[in-house]
Amino acid sequence: MTNLHLAPIFRSLRRNKARSLLTLSMTVLTFAVVVNSLMLILDQQKQLTRESGFDDRHLVSLRLDNFNPNIREDEQVQDRIKRDLELLRNTPGVVDVLSTRFRPWQGGGSSSSFTRPGHEDMEPVRAQYYSAGPRLANTLGIDVTGTPLPADQMYDETVGEDQNAPAEVVITRKFADEIFPGEDPHGQLITWSGKWFVRVVGVIDDFYNPYAWELGEKALFYPGYAGDADVSSFLVRVDDGLLGELARLETVLLNDSPQRAVRLETVPEIRDRFQATQRLIKRVLSVVIALMIFITAVSIIGLTSSSVAARRREIGTRRALGATRWEILRHLLLENAALTAVGLAVGTAAAIGLNVMLVNAADVPKLTVPWVVIPAAIVAAINVLAAWQPARRASRIPPAIATKAL
Repeated sequence: MTNLHLAPIFRSLRRNKARSLLTLSMTVLTFAVVVNSLMLILDQQKQLTRESGFDDRHLVSLRLDNFNPNIREDEQVQDRIKRDLELLRNTPGVVDVLSTRFRPWQGGGSSSSFTRPGHEDMEPVRAQYYSAGPRLANTLGIDVTGTPLPADQMYDETVGEDQNAPAEVVITRKFADEIFPGEDPHGQLITWSGKWFVRVVGVIDDFYNPYAWELGEKALFYPGYAGDADVSSFLVRVDDGLLGELARLETVLLNDSPQRAVRLETVPEIRDRFQATQRLIKRVLSVVIALMIFITAVSIIGLTSSSVAARRREIGTRRALGATRWEILRHLLLENAALTAVGLAVGTAAAIGLNVMLVNAADVPKLTVPWVVIPAAIVAAINVLAAWQPARRASRIPPAIATKAL
């Protein structure tokens, strides 16, 4: 035979409608699920491997719960925080420390809306905001272009009320590009919640901290301490030698003031906890893909085997009329390939429809050509491999079977 003889193949498929519909349905369902699951897995993997831009491995979150009833006034609280900062910085193995509630990878925090003075018609830009200090860059292990935050300026409700005396802040590059598009942000004014004024003195180029509303790359740091009479928070950067002896930090703080509790957690631990759901989703989707592929392969093997069993006499007759084993094998594989092609075409439409639903319901990427082509090749290969063995057995049916009763 020098051609494919497609007409007999399609006639055969019409005669075996139940098998054809089942194979087609399995291919469509498997392809739609595999495409979207694979897309979600790769998107989750991208998020799991994304870097914050900070020296995460050496960062430690430290929270102090104060039980001392004598520390209640704001000035006492600030003196206590300054004392703790000094104690921590003088501890061997501590690179630097910051009084802040900012925690990389905590997945939340504080946010607000910001605009520009004289631009009342502009859409407010939402960003994270945290108190920090002049050692922000050294503690996080990042670069800040411009000027660091002032050491002696405490931000409160009175600072920044006058446009001529704004507080100084550091913002991220993504935030700067959105609120000052095409402009140099250094020295520019921002209004905060419509009543405070701040001036940009520094910009962080490389910054990512997961947050709702797609605020992961947008943040503002203002001068101040993170603490009150009951709780104070610090972010500590340590060297490799101190990583295995973090209890030393607790000892230093409690020896100085035992009327409090110390909670220590490394940033990698915070990240692991935050990403636990993403890792679970990735594992579950991987299992779903494996199960769908396995079920489809087993189904095609079963359907092809039953078709061969039901057509033994027909195949034997074709052999008796001169059809070679290769022609029988090719005929059955082409039947499967035709069903697979139609299934992938319909499955593509189903995959796009499912993706549209996912995009509208959650923050997932839209399908692109590679997301469709690669899974299509995988599903097609699986379908052909699943049909190979039953088709091979069919090609071995002897011509003599045509003369035997069923």
